[in-house]
Amino acid sequence: MEEDPIKLKQFVANELKDASDEMKSIIENTSLECIISSPLRYRKPLELLLWGNISKGNVCVAGDALHPMTPDLGQGACSAMEDGVILARCLGEAWLKPGVEDDDEEYKRIEMGLKKYGRERRWRSFDLVTTAFMVGFV
Repeated sequence: MEEDPIKLKQFVANELKDASDEMKSIIENTSLECIISSPLRYRKPLELLLWGNISKGNVCVAGDALHPMTPDLGQGACSAMEDGVILARCLGEAWLKPGVEDDDEEYKRIEMGLKKYGRERRWRSFDLVTTAFMVGFV
């Protein structure tokens, strides 16, 4: 079904037989070129604790790259926004300290801000990914 948009559209239409007419019309009016199927992804929770590098140098991961999970909790967008707030706070603290002398010092401050972000998000991400995995399993 994943490779055949016609079959996928028919499947969705059959599943929504008890839905409102408005919902049915949206499915019926969706062109086949607009139907895309992609598998759900999740990160094994222990990867976050044992092997997951959240930051390296002046690069870090956030959002689904950090904590991909199935939609069983409905927390994907919320956790990405949490990432943004904490990342902004950690980088803001790094940039707003007075006395940046050169580019090397600025780089080092950014690196430390990203490491702080990684420490703060590691356990929250572990909790989200683990809970989503368990709820999905149940």
